[in-house]
Amino acid sequence: MLVKDKFELVYRTEGSVLNIVPLSRGTLKAYEIDKNDFRHLLILAETFGRLKGHPAKNIIGDGAKELVVVDMPAYPLPAFVTNRGIPVVNLSVLPAKLLTDFSASDIFSLFLYTLALQKFAIKKPFRPGTEANVAGLIFSVFMKLFGKKSGLIGSYKHLIPKLQFLIYLYVSTAMMGISDTDSTRRKIASLIFIDVGDMKLNYNFRSTKDFLKAINDNEIIPISQIKFSTSIISTGGLASLPMFEDLSRFFATILASTVPNSQFSYFWAKVNQNLFNKLVETGLRNLSRGT
Repeated sequence: MLVKDKFELVYRTEGSVLNIVPLSRGTLKAYEIDKNDFRHLLILAETFGRLKGHPAKNIIGDGAKELVVVDMPAYPLPAFVTNRGIPVVNLSVLPAKLLTDFSASDIFSLFLYTLALQKFAIKKPFRPGTEANVAGLIFSVFMKLFGKKSGLIGSYKHLIPKLQFLIYLYVSTAMMGISDTDSTRRKIASLIFIDVGDMKLNYNFRSTKDFLKAINDNEIIPISQIKFSTSIISTGGLASLPMFEDLSRFFATILASTVPNSQFSYFWAKVNQNLFNKLVETGLRNLSRGT
C-alpha cells in the first residue's frame, strides 16, 4: 500500500496540506496541551470505550503513551503522523474550545482515528485484495452523491461499469500501490466484465485530480475537483476528504465513524452497510496486526 506525502484535495492558501508532517517532538511542544488536561481527556476516552463496549477500546489505553495532543489551528485535519512516527491529535477541529465542553464521543473518536492512522501509515498492514471492498464503497459513495443527477440510475446506467473500472483502477494504483500496467487494467476489466477499448485512459491514476478528470472526460459524471470536494465536505466534513486519497486515512475514518455522535460522519455506513461492516472488520483486524 502507498502512504501519500501530501493531499491534492485538501489545501490551504499557504499551499498543500501534508499527510506525514515533518515536525520534531520539540517543535510539537509549543502546541501541546497541559499534562493534566491530557490525563483528563484520556480518562474521558477510556471511560467512553469501556462503557460503550467499543471493539477498539483497548487500542486507546495501549497507545496512550505515544499520543501527543495539540491545539494547532493551522493544520485543518483531526490528526497527523510525523515523519518520526509520532501520532498527533489536533483538538482545533472540535467546535468546543473549552476542555470541559469536549464530549466523550468526540475525544474517543479522535484518539481512535489518530492511533489507527499511525499504525496504518507506519506498518502498512493492508494486503493485496483489500482494494475490492475499498473500491466498492467509494463506488457506492459516487452513486449516492452523483448517480441520480448524472442519470446513472436511469438512462445512462450503461456507463456504470466504466465508473466501476476507473474507481477500481484508481484505488489499486493510488492507494494500494499496484503498478498501472496493461496487465493490471486487463485484470480489473475482466472482473467488471467490460471492454475499455473505447475509454480515454491516458491519465496518471496515482493522482486524485487525474482520476476525477478521467471520470469527467469519459462523460460518466460531469465532475471537477471542486465539485467533488464540496460534495464530500458537505456530507462528511473536511475530515472525510482525505479518505479518498490515502488508504491509511480511509480506514482510520471508517473506524472513527463507528463512534456515534462524534465528529466523524456515519454516512459511509448508510451508502452500503454490508461493505461498511466488512471494511470495519478489515480495519480492526489490521489495527491489531499493526500493534
